[in-house]
Parts: sequence; structure tokens; C-alpha cells
Amino acid sequence: MGTHYQFDCPTCSHEAMVSGGRDCGMVAVTMTMVCRDCRDLVDVLIGAHDREGPTGDPDYDKNLDICPECGGRNLIPWSDKHQCPRCGSTMEKDDIVIVMWD
Repeated sequence: MGTHYQFDCPTCSHEAMVSGGRDCGMVAVTMTMVCRDCRDLVDVLIGAHDREGPTGDPDYDKNLDICPECGGRNLIPWSDKHQCPRCGSTMEKDDIVIVMWD
């Protein structure tokens, strides 16, 4: 089961509800990434059934490696330093699970 946490930037007030790294549900595999197109922090679909990459199902695979906010593909994995995609400050994680997803 995947989880989402609240991350907040104390400098610019940017906030995001994301997993914070690689995560898996029953089917979906996601990775928290910075979208350089919309400058947002998003969980991006990267695979299925605990494996990364294409599944062979064209309907599923068309959604891989795409920003769910803007549809962009200019994505980079979010670093362990948890830098804000807008100002570069360190974002703070609320350790309470906000959402559990499958």
C-alpha cells in the first residue's frame, strides 16, 4: 500500500502531498519527481507490480513518466535533500500519513 505525506516549504510556502520517493500500491509503482515544466512536486507513474518500466499494456504504458499535473515529460527524481522545486529550500515533512493508496 502506498502512502502520501504532506511536505511544506518554510521559505516560499509551496506545499505538496506526495510519497517522498519510490512507492508501490497493489499495481502502480510511482516515484516522487520534480516537473521542470510546471515546477511542481508530483508522484509520477513509473511501472506496475513492483517493477519499473513499460508493462506491455499500451493503455497503461501511455501514462508512464508523465507529470500528472501538466502532462510534461521534463522530470527529474526528487533528491533525498527534499529541496523545494520553486525556491531550493529544504521542505519539511509531516510524518503523519495523509493518504494510503492502492
